[in-house]
Amino acid sequence: MRKVIVATVLLIALLSQAGFAQSDRSGNEKLDVARELIALTSATDTIRKGFEFSLNQQKQAFLSQAGDDITPERKRELDLTIEYLGEELDAVFPEFFDQVAALYAEQFSLEDLKEVRDFFKSDVGRRYTQGGFELGAKAAALGQEWFKTVATDAARRSRARAIETMKSER
Repeated sequence: MRKVIVATVLLIALLSQAGFAQSDRSGNEKLDVARELIALTSATDTIRKGFEFSLNQQKQAFLSQAGDDITPERKRELDLTIEYLGEELDAVFPEFFDQVAALYAEQFSLEDLKEVRDFFKSDVGRRYTQGGFELGAKAAALGQEWFKTVATDAARRSRARAIETMKSER
């Protein structure tokens, strides 16, 4: 529980850093196009969903570690903490959105931003965006499964090779 709360507090602190990539809303066309692009691609929504997913994973891990030892009061505390965290993040999210837009504006030219924006306004761009988070979640699950099998076997073989190499160096 403490790890979840500490991680959450650190994330909020990072999101609310005022000097990171401040932008103003004074009509800067590049920032306006970057904001539009981010909204079209649901990039910040994906970040939000990813954070919610991660928080729920941490909650489940905590609950499974606690097992039957967790009291209803502690479970309620955890549930409320996560609920209130969502509210806190919603409050600071507009600032984060502007920071992300500033990064896009810094990374890409106005022409590039407009071309990418126009793609995401197209039919194929909208379809691509609609399946983005779900596709990412499926890819992450595939990666986890792959890691359990292929990468774990590769790690065993690599360790065996390392041991053999160290023996031959003696």
